[in-house]
Amino acid sequence: LLDGTRFRYGSRADKRHVQEEWLMRQKVGHKEARLFTREGQEIDVNPEQFKEGVDKKGFVHKNTFFLPLCAQLAGDTASKVVSWFRRLRFIAGLSDTSYFHFTAKRIQSPEERDRLLSFAKRADLSICGLFSKLGDIKEAELKFPEEMPEQDRTRMMQEIAMANTEIKTRHSVFDADGKEKGAVDFDLKRDESEGTRKFIALSGPLHQTVEEQAVLVVDEFEARLHPLLTQEIIDW
Repeated sequence: LLDGTRFRYGSRADKRHVQEEWLMRQKVGHKEARLFTREGQEIDVNPEQFKEGVDKKGFVHKNTFFLPLCAQLAGDTASKVVSWFRRLRFIAGLSDTSYFHFTAKRIQSPEERDRLLSFAKRADLSICGLFSKLGDIKEAELKFPEEMPEQDRTRMMQEIAMANTEIKTRHSVFDADGKEKGAVDFDLKRDESEGTRKFIALSGPLHQTVEEQAVLVVDEFEARLHPLLTQEIIDW
């Protein structure tokens, strides 16, 4: 939905070819109009509704999509639709390695750390401090097979670095009279509950999404998350 106009875009592809692609538009008070449809390399553009695509059919290859091509070639409507998709973020709720690392990076900033700490306090997790240490793995420290492609080496190094990233939570310690007498640091992965770990790990992507007015899609959102923490996120 862009400025009151609803678009419907879809495609079907395998590893080698784009088999189908289509873009429809429906303005308020009007029927849905076809902008273009595609079957393999046959692209049928509606010249009245999608003029920007008329002269671009010859530039598309069998393994590329027509919509982003039009956007790259300064198509106004295509650029708006593609920009909408760029606002979409996706994370898997069952594996938090990537967004755990993302949140750890945000904690490195004092301003961001204060925001995320306030979020944790809002959820009443008894956390009074947040700190992080990013994993730093150098290629010289690892032994890769000589035949391993460079992109695979880079990916593996990134995965190892993310796995070695740490987030620490600080909790106040009280004496028998209820007076605060110090604090103790917990390792988020090892010492906190799975629900607390996921809540903190999710806090980075959640805040970025709100700041950028984007859309975040979380698969298995409620997995390993207490219903009260789930509700707290939705309320926020």
